[in-house]
Amino acid sequence: MTNKEVSEEAVSKTATDETVNSAAANESVNDKAVNASVSDKTANEGANDAGASCSGCSSQASCSSAGTPGGDGCGSTEHKAPQKLSTHTSTTIKHVIAVVSGKGGVGKSLVTSQIASALHAAGNKVGILDADITGPSMAHAFGIDEKLRACADGIIPSVSADGIQMVSTNLVLPEDTTPVLWRGSIISGLVRQFYSEVLWGELDYLVIDMPPGTGDVPLTVYQSLEIDGVVIVTAPQDLVAMIVGKSVNMAKTMGVPVLGIVQNMAYFPCPDCGSHHFIFGECDIDKIASEYDIKLATNLPINPDFARAMDAGRAYSLQIPQITDFVSKLFLESCTGQGDSVNLAESQRKSERSDEKQGESKCSAKNLGEAASSDAKLGETANQACEQSETCCPDAKLGESAQITEGIK
Repeated sequence: MTNKEVSEEAVSKTATDETVNSAAANESVNDKAVNASVSDKTANEGANDAGASCSGCSSQASCSSAGTPGGDGCGSTEHKAPQKLSTHTSTTIKHVIAVVSGKGGVGKSLVTSQIASALHAAGNKVGILDADITGPSMAHAFGIDEKLRACADGIIPSVSADGIQMVSTNLVLPEDTTPVLWRGSIISGLVRQFYSEVLWGELDYLVIDMPPGTGDVPLTVYQSLEIDGVVIVTAPQDLVAMIVGKSVNMAKTMGVPVLGIVQNMAYFPCPDCGSHHFIFGECDIDKIASEYDIKLATNLPINPDFARAMDAGRAYSLQIPQITDFVSKLFLESCTGQGDSVNLAESQRKSERSDEKQGESKCSAKNLGEAASSDAKLGETANQACEQSETCCPDAKLGESAQITEGIK
């Protein structure tokens, strides 16, 4: 065989190999396309099956995966935004303020009681929701012994001697010392009931006494309730900046404005010489407030009279000038719209919803300097909300009510 013939044969063989390889490549591509099509079909069928599996599921109403776009079911990474709770149809709440602290033992309940009392003394209708479910103290601080009552329409709050309405776990338990041994989900559920099923009537302010820290209850309150803002309570110590930072950052993460900060036990005023003694160390609360862009800050002294009044159930009898001034500035900012820390858009939306429920236009706030022309009789607002119900059972304890049964099992 000549060299020319050998070359022609080699070329022919190469061409044949290339043809075979090309065919194989095409076949591989076709196989991949078929496999991809099958995979897509399988995935879509699986997603549809998952979506279909949600139908009839007992957890569908509360599951964040149910009803998401694309028919995804359990295991979906797409979550619904938490829905805000509605109050009872007979209830109108113009403003909701939460009092929080990064840690316990700083006097948060004292500040809550005094904010509520100062607002009430200024002529506002005020309620207190004690959200510290496992460590309630507000009922004792106001000397309230009457248990919560219930009727077919909802839960009737108890009322303090000065006319502040209140709901608290201790007003449900048989004894003040009975421990609350509930897990987080049940505790959060009770907080929701205290907000949505209570016959508050018309309130200018609902003040929420939160448990310390950044756990289940604060998360539930921030996500489920219409909050105008929070007041942070702290005490002077080396870790104060970090403690305040946690509370501030949680509020900002949840889109809730920080209205102000109160530093309790800041100093002890000497009864003899009048000088200030910094028992727990000096702390520049104004500097910390500036660091976190908090517009309003104040200091409270160590005063044994505060503890005596709280222990005796006479929190409403205290008149703390620093709190009165703090509340005055806070209220006037929200009323005039001059303060950046108040979420006026949320307040306006709540006022509009309240107007729709009541069928008339209402003023969103009162002047702080206006005195109350007359005080409503104790419990009148809540009882009026229940007057139309023939099945009202005012003597029934809340623990026996159908409205709360699910929350305390």
